[in-house]
Amino acid sequence: MPDPISSPQNPRFKQAMRLRDASSRRDTHLMLIDGVKEIRQAILGGIELTELFIDDLDELRELLFYDPKADYVDLAFPKSLEDLRILNWLRAREATARLGWNPYLHDPKLPEHLKRIECPTLVIWGKQDRLIPLAHGEYYARHIAEAQLKVLDPAGHMLPFERPDDFARLVGDFCA
Repeated sequence: MPDPISSPQNPRFKQAMRLRDASSRRDTHLMLIDGVKEIRQAILGGIELTELFIDDLDELRELLFYDPKADYVDLAFPKSLEDLRILNWLRAREATARLGWNPYLHDPKLPEHLKRIECPTLVIWGKQDRLIPLAHGEYYARHIAEAQLKVLDPAGHMLPFERPDDFARLVGDFCA
């Protein structure tokens, strides 16, 4: 099994560190990558959002990844409830619940907030994202003044794992 991305021996580790350093300029650039706070269904013309708080890891794996049987899935996703990485997923789920529970996974003021974003913005989305449909990314790109939408195809929700080279190139080019 390859080293996890958090290991300095993994070639992607240095790439991730460069991306981290580039993100220190967050006051001049904004990147939206499969956003968590969702757009109200009415704004999107009836496009349904999948339930995010799923306990079945197999079902969640199917929603998150374009190819849930690919090798990188084992690096990115807990294999079972006994896998120690499950704690990270539970923490992320808790954070999502805290931010998006009431109102449930939408911000009624989002259209007004998007209008206030004045910096160049990169929206990166997976074309086959089954968790949060591409229509959400398209909405962000249409309603943020200097936004550009980059759609990775084929790709699901977990872009840095599914398309690491394309993802890093897009982010690097944007931050350059």
